[in-house]
Amino acid sequence: MAPLVRLIGIAADVACSVCTVSCVGDKYARAVLDGAGGLPLLIPALAEELGLDDLLQRLDGLMFTGSASNVEPHHIRGRPAIRNLA
Repeated sequence: MAPLVRLIGIAADVACSVCTVSCVGDKYARAVLDGAGGLPLLIPALAEELGLDDLLQRLDGLMFTGSASNVEPHHIRGRPAIRNLA
């Protein structure tokens, strides 16, 4: 039996163009896959709607990319977050 692969969540960034999308740079997914030998799982930036407690219990690790959209703006002296970007 093959060993279980660690499931690593990556907090997505929010990008706005024609529509709002959740994305991560390929380098972060590759770091999890190649560097840590884990399975990268993109976690969309949906905050309250996701049921994060259940998700976090299933993950073996969590990566925050440091993107400004991963951090409430008031922590970096910015204006309050915009709600309902879609």
